[in-house]
Amino acid sequence: MSKHISKELSHLQKCEGVSLITMPRAGSEYLQSLLDGHPEILVFILNIQFFSVYLRNSESAADGIIKIEPVNFIYEFVGKELRRFKGIYNKAERLDQLGKNGNQVLDIDLQEFICHFLSILGNEETTIKNIFLSIFGAYHLSVGRDIFRTNIIFHHAHYYGEALLFEEVFPEAKMICCIRDPRASIKSMVYNFKKNVPEHYNYYMYFNSLKVIDEISNEVFTKCQSSRVSKCLFVKLENMPREDELEKILDFIGVSFSPSVLVSTWAGLEWGGDKASGKAFNPTEKWSIDRSYNNWKEELSTIDKIQLESAFQKFLNDFGYDTVSRNAFQVFINKIVSFFFLMKPLSLEYGFFSRSYIFGKFKKNGRNGIMGFISTIYYYFRIRALFINLLLK
Repeated sequence: MSKHISKELSHLQKCEGVSLITMPRAGSEYLQSLLDGHPEILVFILNIQFFSVYLRNSESAADGIIKIEPVNFIYEFVGKELRRFKGIYNKAERLDQLGKNGNQVLDIDLQEFICHFLSILGNEETTIKNIFLSIFGAYHLSVGRDIFRTNIIFHHAHYYGEALLFEEVFPEAKMICCIRDPRASIKSMVYNFKKNVPEHYNYYMYFNSLKVIDEISNEVFTKCQSSRVSKCLFVKLENMPREDELEKILDFIGVSFSPSVLVSTWAGLEWGGDKASGKAFNPTEKWSIDRSYNNWKEELSTIDKIQLESAFQKFLNDFGYDTVSRNAFQVFINKIVSFFFLMKPLSLEYGFFSRSYIFGKFKKNGRNGIMGFISTIYYYFRIRALFINLLLK
């Protein structure tokens, strides 16, 4: 370690790591936004796959993080991640509609951020950890906060694979996993994207959502119940933002309670949710029993509900979600019904077979539109295979 290490980096190197992963539409950005203003926690705005995606695609880090020139790295980072600093470029997350009246825009001074980053890193070795800490520290200073009050690096990894890479750098890191009733999760993902962000509405999105739920309900849950049980916390969206739930989260992280966690913010500016949510919510909204309910019971078909319940039966039972099946015989009957209707697309999938969806692919991609049609057939069969695997577990 350098004798002239900056006091900021010296402090950051002592901070503990916490990662956040999530099921689809399970409130991970919402949880992070509640922690955004906590004086003991460093966050970097929104989720970022820094280790699994950014570093692997960075020109300045292409030959290995240790060989990069810090100035080149941070200028490239700011350019590629501009939407994290300037809200006008991130309408999807509504970073252009912040504040009490929705008329404020996230606007981080880029030169100030770069200067903070270079000052924190100083002449230290450009290891992955030092680079990562300097980014978080620079963001924290750029929004007017005190680094020396912090003791937690909170990384919104979003995906489990990213969290595992984070743990390679922070071996003692804890992990929080945001979960939601899978039936509500899938319904929200498909319906909300189709209505509010059609540019991201596609069959792969639906397939990937099922895969992520499977990964969390099996691999992540199994691992957390064994060797990692003391380092992992599952947070149900249905319990947010109850104060006792927030207190449990803060206690797990290892910080004291702060009134700031009762308000959803980015960089201290109140936030009413992303574009996919449709209508903005109240950043200071209190918990109610139906706060996150999205009418999945009424809007999903009977077969949808039977198949999704059968596929994720253990997960639903483990986390106390309501199910129709009350005994082993009912579970067995539902699985038989699910296998019988296996080749029939769920009502959630109907949109991917519509004329407007298929012709839209041709209109957008021209001759390459045939690939959009082929992908529909491809993911139809991959989803059938996935359901078979889930039903046999």
